[in-house]
Amino acid sequence: MELREVNKLLKIDPTNTEMLAQKQALLTDAISETKEKLDILKNAESQVQEQFKKGEVSEEQYKALKRELGRTEVELANLEETARQTDTAIEELGKSSKLSGDERKEAEEKAGDFKETLGDLAVSKIRQKVRG
Repeated sequence: MELREVNKLLKIDPTNTEMLAQKQALLTDAISETKEKLDILKNAESQVQEQFKKGEVSEEQYKALKRELGRTEVELANLEETARQTDTAIEELGKSSKLSGDERKEAEEKAGDFKETLGDLAVSKIRQKVRG
């Protein structure tokens, strides 16, 4: 299921823990993919910068890469903020008296799993920088 579809369903029922969990999973995947794309663009940037200095690529090509790099950084920041908001929504539902004991436990577990996944992604990113 795509993120747009999940968001539409959550507009109808913002307390649907299954849809919130799906949204978390989709956001986690999107964050991971966007980080990979950003790494590729950053690696390409240094190469293209050297090629630009040598006259092997045009100024427009270099600027296009820089724009894509900027767009990707903004996209990543937006995804991470949406993920934090989703995590907060799940935690709030977990605390809410609207949920039964089992539902509350499930919501809290999903929020914890998501935080762990984001933490793993952050550690992976730091390791890449150290190796890089």
